[in-house]
Amino acid sequence: MWIGLLLFLLISAYEISTGFDLSELWNKDIMYLILLNAIFTFLGYLCLLIGFEKGNASVGGIVLSSRVFASIPIGYFLIGEHYPIFTYLFIIVTLSGSVLTSWEAGMSFRAVVSLQAPGIRYFLATAFFWGMANVFIRKLDNELPTYIFLTVRQIIMLILALSFYKVGKTSFDKTSSTLNLKLIRKILFYVILLTIAQGLYVYSLGEDLTISEGIGVAEGTFTLIFSLFIAKFVSNKILNEPLDKITLFVRLIGMILAAIGTLGVIISAQ
Repeated sequence: MWIGLLLFLLISAYEISTGFDLSELWNKDIMYLILLNAIFTFLGYLCLLIGFEKGNASVGGIVLSSRVFASIPIGYFLIGEHYPIFTYLFIIVTLSGSVLTSWEAGMSFRAVVSLQAPGIRYFLATAFFWGMANVFIRKLDNELPTYIFLTVRQIIMLILALSFYKVGKTSFDKTSSTLNLKLIRKILFYVILLTIAQGLYVYSLGEDLTISEGIGVAEGTFTLIFSLFIAKFVSNKILNEPLDKITLFVRLIGMILAAIGTLGVIISAQ
């Protein structure tokens, strides 16, 4: 988070030099929306980490890439965005496909429907938290330069993270790793990619909530394929992905349903 904040500050300094008036940040409505976005984004990250610990990365990727099932209804109630009836039917298809990916060999259909699969409840909670967060970005309507917004949000999230650190310090200590040059390079690479991705994503959300969320369907497909590739050909020690044929087949069907539903949402919402 510290490294990300440093990058955001550097880019924000450039945006300020181009003529942005910092006094705009003192607008209480803008700060209120940034605060709400930061809180829901942070809660989503917490749920995501727990979900990855309890469940599979491939399932989390599909659920999160299909989060139009959360953002569209939230957008309807919070900002009054209305869509054709077919949009909501496709949302049901998207949600069904996402939940189906949580099935694995030996699990009953009832367990899937009642959301008893490992990690699925946390992944769904993440989708709803991030759906809420994205609606608040949409309400900002690009009133702030992208990285000014991200910098302020990062500061708020850093405060939240430090506040939660003491509560979960024992857990953090158990999973701590010794820093070395290889790990530092990986962290820097990840932070740079994330910084670019967040900027592009926040800007696109300010333009169109539905399309921005919908395009993310590719994220789930990539996560599923990449996770299975690593588990099959590199190491499955950490990912612990089920690799039996019947589980892979069911998850593939779930991914296809989620993708069809998400694309259907995009098309029907235009």
